[in-house]
Amino acid sequence: DVERSRGLGDVYKRQVDNMSEEGTKEYVEGIEDARISYYRNPNHGVIATNRNYGIRLAKGKYVAFCDDDDLWLPNKLKIQIDALEKDKSAVMSYGQAESFLDGQVIKKKMTNRLVVFNHYLNLLRGNYIANSSVLIQKSVFDKLGLLNESSDIREDYEMWVRVAKDFEIIEVPKVLIRYRLHANNVAGSKVKETKRAIRTLRSLSKTLHIPFYLYLPNLGIHYLKCLFYKTKII
Repeated sequence: DVERSRGLGDVYKRQVDNMSEEGTKEYVEGIEDARISYYRNPNHGVIATNRNYGIRLAKGKYVAFCDDDDLWLPNKLKIQIDALEKDKSAVMSYGQAESFLDGQVIKKKMTNRLVVFNHYLNLLRGNYIANSSVLIQKSVFDKLGLLNESSDIREDYEMWVRVAKDFEIIEVPKVLIRYRLHANNVAGSKVKETKRAIRTLRSLSKTLHIPFYLYLPNLGIHYLKCLFYKTKII
């Protein structure tokens, strides 16, 4: 929850914990900072439940996400807020992610796709927006609704497509976060996530009434990605 704009001095954070048993509660409550509010909320394996819980609690103009294994770089929020305050037509911004494993940088930029305009058409081909890099106006959720809590789909991808269809999104061409890789962040996990993306696009084709000339070619791209990842683990 980003309460105001210009600096970290007036940013407020709602920490939502999925009933972890790793000392998170004790650690957060030990931080003496009035800007941080801590909540525990079971999501039963559906991460969108906790994200929506945090969005409902948020009272500021902007909402930003940071998954527990990702890291924000310094000045991330200020850079994005400045960009959105400058471009009044945009309601959401995102940035690049640097991936790392055991302290070693794997990729300096995880996404090489340069999107100059029409994020909606580009997102139909696949998700390239890292969730932890997003900064979005809270009013967007009031207009479009919250994240889809179905475990069958990719809830962040589904949300970004909905946003892009009705609003303008801008990219901040800088690395804003560090994305932590795990042993299961490889081909096997990508097959699973691509299958979820396929189900996401199928769901969106109905709710957004995506025309067949856009839906079918992009669905084919998702299937080709899934086949590619499968061949990497055979």
